[in-house]
Amino acid sequence: MTLLKRLLRAPLVHFLLLGGLLFVFFQWQDGSDGPGSNRILITLLATVALAAALVVALRAPWARIAVRVGGSWIAATGLLLVGGSLRAA
Repeated sequence: MTLLKRLLRAPLVHFLLLGGLLFVFFQWQDGSDGPGSNRILITLLATVALAAALVVALRAPWARIAVRVGGSWIAATGLLLVGGSLRAA
């Protein structure tokens, strides 16, 4: 079996994890950003996006509902923080 055929048969989860790890590694190694850059936020966003992509592989309906509920709580918390920072300014 050739390497290409093995790669094509690998689960999507492996590609997502490998891509996420490479992205995080290269973001931490990149020293061109000065202090106060958004490098950590971009890395966090990419990691969360890759983790959210893994939800597609969930087969149990209750697991998808649990992820949606968790996401709605995260979104609500973010909106509260934005509202609080706008009010304080």
